[in-house]
Amino acid sequence: TSKPTRRARHGAVDRVLFHGRTDPGEALLIPFGAGTVRHDALDDVLQTVAAHFGVSVTDMRAPRRTRAVHGARVWGVYLASQATSATFETIGQRFGGRDQTVVRMYARCCARAVAEHRESARLYYALSACLKRD
Repeated sequence: TSKPTRRARHGAVDRVLFHGRTDPGEALLIPFGAGTVRHDALDDVLQTVAAHFGVSVTDMRAPRRTRAVHGARVWGVYLASQATSATFETIGQRFGGRDQTVVRMYARCCARAVAEHRESARLYYALSACLKRD
């Protein structure tokens, strides 16, 4: 077997943060499938989140930090990290040229919010359902 990637380790940590545990029979480090990210997968996330928050995709890709755009971008980054196999660096480039450390921080904050707050969990599941419908 191959050694799990850094992305797989972060995904395992997110699962533990989100669910509060792993299943008894599940190994903590589960390697994700290797491969390239569909070019339009991140575009789908951008469009879904922009439509939900009422901002434009152009605004989400811009380096602006207005409150409405920032909130949409944070949730978009989290959804992209969960719904695609894109690296944090790639996600950061597509969402306003953010550094991968900022993208990780956004993902951790959203994972914690989803685990601790019912409204955040509802928002995440609503955005995920919209993304799967498209």
